[in-house]
Order: sequence, then C-alpha cells, then structure tokens
Amino acid sequence: MAALLLWMPIRHVIIRASLATALALAGMNTAQGMVENWGPHDPVLSGHAPMQCSGKAPVVCMPKLSADHLPMVRKQVDSVLSKFRAAGVEASPRSITDSLADGRRYVRSTPSTWRVSLTRGAER
Repeated sequence: MAALLLWMPIRHVIIRASLATALALAGMNTAQGMVENWGPHDPVLSGHAPMQCSGKAPVVCMPKLSADHLPMVRKQVDSVLSKFRAAGVEASPRSITDSLADGRRYVRSTPSTWRVSLTRGAER
C-alpha cells in the first residue's frame, strides 16, 4: 500500500514519500504490537494433557485420550521388564510415561522415569 502512494499523482514528491513512510511505519508498529507479548517460545502449550496412570513399580501413565489402551500397555510393560530381568538386565524405572504428552519438546528419559511413545505403539 505504501508503494502505491509513491505512484499517486500528488505533485510534491516530499508529500508522497512522507505518506508512504508513515503508512509503512504504521504497519510495522501494528505488527509489533500484535506479537510483543508472545514471549520467546511458540504460543503452544505442551505437557498439560490430563494423564491416567496404572500399577506400581513402575507406574505407567498415558494421556486420558488414549488411556483405553492402558491395560494392554501395562501387561506389555510387565512382560518386557520381566524379560529384561531374566536376561540379567537391571531395569527398574519408577515410572514409564507416554512421550505424547511432551508435545514437540524432546524430554530425555532418566534411569527412574522412562519416556516412551506408548500411544503410538499401542495403536499399531
């Protein structure tokens, strides 16, 4: 729009240039005003999905949206951990959490909390 003002049939070049500059500055100020409160991160929340958990040692947690798979996932977790123990691998996490709840952020597993794609695996 500001570029169009430069081509208008106004006699004085200074008036045309002033109007174009004012319009361009107004556009930049409007855009800055729209985004100044966004902060340094994407305006997306993650890690706030309601979770449902099952069992003890380890506790297995999945988002409530996919919690209908939780009994099957719980059995598979117990099976895998017992196979680990039979093979001599000491794996004893306190909790196993579905990484779907982390959103786009990557959160590392720790020795006590494993983050696994439980929902994605259960759907297959």
